[in-house]
Amino acid sequence: MVFLLVGGPRDGQLVDDLPRGYAAAPLGPRSPVMTLFDDLVVHEAVWQAPRAL
Repeated sequence: MVFLLVGGPRDGQLVDDLPRGYAAAPLGPRSPVMTLFDDLVVHEAVWQAPRAL
């Protein structure tokens, strides 16, 4: 699966491994999944605000 990063320092990038700070959007009937080209499925991963220590 390929992820489209939404928000954060890498906004708009396509990656195959989630970088630290991003979480995959929950899967469901209204999940943000799209197909690019013929067989490339892209799932959104959203930036999670860093938590204060």
